[in-house]
Amino acid sequence: MRTYHTEHTPKPRKYPTEITRSLVEEFSGQTFDYQEILPVFSNYERDAQASDVSPKIRALADLCLILFNSHEFVYSY
Repeated sequence: MRTYHTEHTPKPRKYPTEITRSLVEEFSGQTFDYQEILPVFSNYERDAQASDVSPKIRALADLCLILFNSHEFVYSY
């Protein structure tokens, strides 16, 4: 896994700050678009993502997921 994560670095995730909404006007039936600002992500502090940590940590996270999802771990502990 270390070799894989050394060769493949994930891209950082970008969150949207605005989106385009499309609505239908009630009386005329015509559609119109408008931009909606998303204030939720303006001061958003995200947790550490895969792109923020080293390949060694990503490989360790994969190992932990494999162990936690194994049949022996779920039913023995």
